[in-house]
Amino acid sequence: MKRYFFAIIVFLIIFSVLTLSSDAQEPQNAVDYYNQGKAKVESKYYKGAIEDYNQAIKLDTKYAEAYYARGDAKSDLEDYAGAMADYNQGIKLNPKDANAYAGRGSIKKSLKDYKGAIEDCTQAIKLDPNNVNAYLMRGTAKTKSNDYDGAMADLAQALKIDPNNVNAYLARADAKFNLKKDYAGAIEDSTKAIKIDPNNAGAYMFRAMSRMNVNDTDGAIADFTKIIEIDPKTAVMAYFMRGMFKMVSEDTDGAIADFT
Repeated sequence: MKRYFFAIIVFLIIFSVLTLSSDAQEPQNAVDYYNQGKAKVESKYYKGAIEDYNQAIKLDTKYAEAYYARGDAKSDLEDYAGAMADYNQGIKLNPKDANAYAGRGSIKKSLKDYKGAIEDCTQAIKLDPNNVNAYLMRGTAKTKSNDYDGAMADLAQALKIDPNNVNAYLARADAKFNLKKDYAGAIEDSTKAIKIDPNNAGAYMFRAMSRMNVNDTDGAIADFTKIIEIDPKTAVMAYFMRGMFKMVSEDTDGAIADFT
């Protein structure tokens, strides 16, 4: 009888601990939902993050950071209209948050409102002179506006703040490639990006396209091959371009293999 009684006591204790642990993990307030949403963003579960931010805002309608964060998540899902609405509301609640202006500037850039993007990023920089994303977004918007010198200045500042920013190197390579036909410079910046992130398929693609323009056939083929190694399922363009270059190199069999 004592054994059964002891077993029941142990069961009740374990059940109580598990119940308390489960309760402790449940969000209790707006901040808890916000933090849970941020964790989901880290796992790229943007839909779940948005649901958490919805709850945070429901509990605290003046929670500016939750609006910014929800805007970021919506942006990642390419819901630009929803993201814009959230950034606008967040800025209305707290007009001194640099990240909100930078985020809204990024949306405007995606919507090809380059003038608006530059204005928002400029405001972000006024509020936070070390905001890397603001310099990066403003630099890319200036590239799209054909302002080469302005783009170079902003991207140089972004790299001064964060010397290992892969996106800044690629944005600068893009400006050199498209605005100045400086293919050697684009190759240099793409190579720096690759040294920082050796598995960045976009950087290899940029370098391959630049090498094409300086007649470096072998180098371009090597870069396309690397792209295929990194992500063979989505490397259709890399297969096609490598096949084209193999034809130039009179490697007919290799070209046919890539085309098929």
